[in-house]
Amino acid sequence: MKLLQYIKHSIGLRNPVRISYHYLRGRTAFALSGNPAKNMYIIGVTGTKGKTTTSTLIARALEESGRKVALLSTAQIWIAGEKRENHSKMTMDNPFEMWKIIQKARDKGVTHLVLETSSHGIYYFRNFGIKYNAVVLTNISQDHLDLHGTMDHYASTKARIFQKEPGKICVLPKDCEYFSLFYAVASVGGDARNIVTYSAKEPADYRLRALKNTEKGMDIDIK
Repeated sequence: MKLLQYIKHSIGLRNPVRISYHYLRGRTAFALSGNPAKNMYIIGVTGTKGKTTTSTLIARALEESGRKVALLSTAQIWIAGEKRENHSKMTMDNPFEMWKIIQKARDKGVTHLVLETSSHGIYYFRNFGIKYNAVVLTNISQDHLDLHGTMDHYASTKARIFQKEPGKICVLPKDCEYFSLFYAVASVGGDARNIVTYSAKEPADYRLRALKNTEKGMDIDIK
């Protein structure tokens, strides 16, 4: 066990050997799963801050609309109304466990999956096989530079899940410093019909006009 730990710690986070291992792990987990998410509508949420809150709000809204929902987030795991704490506190840790949860969700009749998606999960192929129908970016600020080295690498890693696919909806914050990067990835070929923008400062499809804290939560005015 100590030898395995030594080998693991002696191989750099961006070493091709480590990346290849994670690629094979993610691909194997997907292949063995039989893709239970195949007929689900999958919403991915990524960003530096606000991923868990945003994922939970989306899942709650879907529940309120009568859908059967699964949520995989750093804080909680929901499956068709059954809710429990995510004891690992990892956003995306073990792809075998992820597919096991999705299998259970399919067996429970889940139609919509909300998946909090981290840069580690993307970089190490833990989400291999996931076909997102919609992806949301909350924001980009400094984080995980031990893995990514630079902010540009961090942002471009997150941008991978925004790569253009037929029908995929991409929700982007115009206030984000890296908006142009994500916009370019999501609109390859000049087709931006799948992109929805929001902002508190800039002109956008959805503009936050007012926000007020109350005893019950927040009142938000959106145009």
